Amino acid sequence: YFKIEISASFNNGGNIQMSEFKMITPAELEAIKAAYVEEMAPFLNAVYSDDAMKLKYNAALREITNAEPEAILAAVANVMAIQEEILAAQPELAVVDGAYQIGNAGDLMTFAKMVISSSVDGEGKVSYPFATANATLTADINLASVNFNPIGSNDIKYGGTFDGQGHAIKNMNIDQPSTAFRGLFSVVENATIKQVKIVDAYVAGNENVGAVVGRAINSNIEGNAVLNSYIEGRDHAGAVAGEIRGNAGTHFADNYSDSEVYSREYQAGGMIGTILGGTVEHNLFIGTVDAGGGRSGGLIALLDGNESDVVIKNNAIFPATVDAGWGAESCYAIMMRAGRNASYENNYSLSTALYNGETFGLTNPNDENGGQVDWATSTSRAFYRDVLGFDFAQKWTMAYGGTYPTPSYITYDGPTKAKVPVTAAGYATFVAPADVDFSQVEGVQAFYVTDGGSAHKKLEPTTLVRHGEAVVVTAKVEESGETFETGSSVEGTVLTLTNGDVKPGTKTVTITTADMGLGNSEKVEGEWEFNDFTMTLSKGEGSTVPAYYTSGTAIRLYANNTVTFTGKELPIAKVVIECGNASYTGKGWAVTADDNSLELLHVATSGHIRMQTITITFADEGITVPYTAQDIAEPNADNELIAAFDDVDADGSEYVLAQKNGVVAFYQVEAGTTIPAGKGYLKTQTPGVKVYYLGTDDETGIEMAQELKGTDVQGDAAIFDLSGRRVEKLQKGIYIMNGKKVLK
Repeated sequence: YFKIEISASFNNGGNIQMSEFKMITPAELEAIKAAYVEEMAPFLNAVYSDDAMKLKYNAALREITNAEPEAILAAVANVMAIQEEILAAQPELAVVDGAYQIGNAGDLMTFAKMVISSSVDGEGKVSYPFATANATLTADINLASVNFNPIGSNDIKYGGTFDGQGHAIKNMNIDQPSTAFRGLFSVVENATIKQVKIVDAYVAGNENVGAVVGRAINSNIEGNAVLNSYIEGRDHAGAVAGEIRGNAGTHFADNYSDSEVYSREYQAGGMIGTILGGTVEHNLFIGTVDAGGGRSGGLIALLDGNESDVVIKNNAIFPATVDAGWGAESCYAIMMRAGRNASYENNYSLSTALYNGETFGLTNPNDENGGQVDWATSTSRAFYRDVLGFDFAQKWTMAYGGTYPTPSYITYDGPTKAKVPVTAAGYATFVAPADVDFSQVEGVQAFYVTDGGSAHKKLEPTTLVRHGEAVVVTAKVEESGETFETGSSVEGTVLTLTNGDVKPGTKTVTITTADMGLGNSEKVEGEWEFNDFTMTLSKGEGSTVPAYYTSGTAIRLYANNTVTFTGKELPIAKVVIECGNASYTGKGWAVTADDNSLELLHVATSGHIRMQTITITFADEGITVPYTAQDIAEPNADNELIAAFDDVDADGSEYVLAQKNGVVAFYQVEAGTTIPAGKGYLKTQTPGVKVYYLGTDDETGIEMAQELKGTDVQGDAAIFDLSGRRVEKLQKGIYIMNGKKVLK
């Protein structure tokens, strides 16, 4: 039995229905109280408070835990009142070099109140002396359980410099769906907002909603990041800004977001809701965009007018999905012009992005749709540096292993993962994209390359690797599955090319030359792009140009022609070419391979190869290395492996890890060869050195010896073959003993 007593009318005399009541168990009641405590407890860690106030606050939390059902809401209200009391007791903000110092949630809320506080002079004139105050974040700030309202308003616009210094504002919760201009800042004018990192935010408002700023007028919004956040508006919603505008224009540059943007009705943009004036450049967006009832854009939803020039250039816009309630025709990779004036230059989207479930074939980086790149290009440092002009010296940094760049101040709360291709024997070089604790990486071991003496170099086992250091990593290789040596074979009408430098995986792709849209006798020399690989054909000196013929429906490779297959995301392990007739598998060829490509050279003086169907088997995806920022000791001063942060043009003195004829070693690179970014390499000027071999040592791990003249095998030292297998009985050949190459 229960009794309900109504002491006041509902909704000015309205009715209440019994269906609105829910009966709960005692366990459910305790869970409700625990949820209140869990939500409100972090407040003390976010603000300044003395010991007495902490005791008072914790006692109030215990009152919630112990409260009878009818007293729960009163106990919660008491905790909220103490929060206000703590905030009112915040110390005055310190000032350093003319900027207020903000180090906790209370400081941030104090600053917000200062901005809108007014003063009256002797003549009764009202002013807002702090609306243009400068401020600097001095620490990460947690707004969990804090009732935060944006800084400034549409009437009192913030006009100072707010420098986040890369610090994070976490767990900002602004749930005001009927209120406009929502974000960390409401409206800014003639302001600079820079290097603010918003993490795990929930921001909901009406129109002009962005995690950093609702509306920016003639301001600089530069180098900010919005991570793992949700931004919702009814109109004009963007991850960073709801709207930018001004007669002088807003400069919006070097901002980054991986967040979710949603508009309940109109105009949802990846980074910005709408624009009426300004320059937007060097921004990267990789989140999702959805306009429930209107239009959406990967970068900006709409050019909404021209208060000043609008310039959109050098942006990388790589959302997974962009959706619009008005259909695919209302989804834009970059921005909708709506018949107004803007200039576009060098903007790109991702070829695999879905716009209302469809992919776009975009080709012009200098219009409102932009160009497109594949995934491999979108994770290439060279693309951002050379094509888009991103500043890696001061503003951006880039991990390796299939990741996007981020603002230079971002550390990984992780774990984030990198894919590292390995040889069939399980070795690879790896440039750490952030600090890595390899003791936490199952099945993978890391080694520094160190100077082990004049006769050899040594791989010393290590667990802690700093960001940017190059190491050798090893991984357990499955015994089952295919393994290859570099070469070729023919069986009937099928020509098979294999790459012994990589471990085969399970991913395959098949193309038919008849489906390439070629005309009869059309020349096919040059580069052909596919989703997962590139095929390059060339004729060679004195030979006939490769061509496609409908007779036999095949691409014909003539004497001295070459075809090269190069993987994009994954290296290539095998190429199977079906020729249709055994007479057209060629009369001689040579196959070369590296850790990414396979090249077939037709060396016969007559005859030709007819390529009808081509099946590519890609390399195994490699080992997965989770990494996360942490405090790790200084780099190992003896680490001699050089990290390739950019593509390196080899001059012949470099050595890269590879597998040739079943032997994993550091092999000399030919001059003119490119060493890809993200790999490690050795460099020496020692004459006559051809190879650094890999062997193993029971105690110190793997060792590498320079190629030396043979010596006698003597004593009872452990002996290994060139593949690293320990042997007991010696046959004629080359072995590793005591870190040196010996000849039997």
